[in-house]
Amino acid sequence: MTATLDLVGGKLIDGIADQPRSNASLRIRDGRIVAIWDGPRAPKEADGPADRTIDANGKTVMPGLIDAHCHISYGEGRTAEEVDVYGGAEWASVRAVWNCAKVLRAGVTSFCDPGSTWLVAVTARDAIASGMYPGPRIFAAGRHIAADGGFADYFPSWLGMPVSAEGVLCHNREEMVREVRQQVKNRVDLVKISGDSQAQERKPDAGACLSDEEMQAVVDTAHALGRKTTIHARYPETVLAAVRAGIDWVIHASYLREQDIGFVRDAGTPICPTFYIHGEHRRVGEGRRRRPELHRGEASRARRTRAHPASRARGGNHDARRLRNGLFRHAVWRVAHARARAFREAHWNEADGRDQGRDVEQCGGVRMEG
Repeated sequence: MTATLDLVGGKLIDGIADQPRSNASLRIRDGRIVAIWDGPRAPKEADGPADRTIDANGKTVMPGLIDAHCHISYGEGRTAEEVDVYGGAEWASVRAVWNCAKVLRAGVTSFCDPGSTWLVAVTARDAIASGMYPGPRIFAAGRHIAADGGFADYFPSWLGMPVSAEGVLCHNREEMVREVRQQVKNRVDLVKISGDSQAQERKPDAGACLSDEEMQAVVDTAHALGRKTTIHARYPETVLAAVRAGIDWVIHASYLREQDIGFVRDAGTPICPTFYIHGEHRRVGEGRRRRPELHRGEASRARRTRAHPASRARGGNHDARRLRNGLFRHAVWRVAHARARAFREAHWNEADGRDQGRDVEQCGGVRMEG
């Protein structure tokens, strides 16, 4: 049975024209737009009454948004343990379902999840596609492929990387190629490399955690199996190595040097930057007096950091360290984070019953970078 829907008389942003179209209408058949017209007279493609009509007068109709970087299984973890260890596959899966609904309500109808704990993003993609619950279309990766001392290698060497972690630790080229093949077997749409090295946090011009040969092997194997590739690369040498290897796009490129921009441009490699998180830090943190209770909260975190210096390897201080060489300094990040968390805790009482008394940062939240 063919189902039709008309949206009538609204303001239309079609993504092509410079200005919105007034008094515009659309006919949708089986989830596809088959006709767009202005005014009361419909074209022949929209002959006959629709099964359902929505009066869009006074409203704006626009295409669904596409988010190129969204991790639905992570939540807003403050430490590596929260994301990589605690909760397990069950909690990560339930949180991903909640986050898919949250993303859809924000107007995002398609997104790329370039890195997931377990195979949560792949499973969410298939569940949505099969009609089990509503959500956006998902282009899903599995766990990041990381080398020793790489971005996702958070834990002490004697502990290793748990199977629940966002990254999978590969010690050499052969292990990386095998991991690509296993991920393709498990139905990923793309393969993500965790490219930055921890050495770059002290020396930004240091090299990536993968050798050129290893990175090339990952890209070549994924491409041979029909999969796209992307990479977490904030630092310049990682970006250049990925472009030389033929990566399909680069995530972040936060500290790319001016002299390297031409090389990336000429190679035609797209960059997916992280604008939102920096913009929110500045919007929330700039030009406002800090409340006394936030000073107390920061003092408490400072005491915990001094008592447990190893915890600085991940979480809030980790992100602050990433930002210190960019547009925003550590102090701005701390103010913004404290204010944002205080706001969430003060206002987390939604009418739909999602506030069940849990820690606000454990109740869903989409981590917008990483």
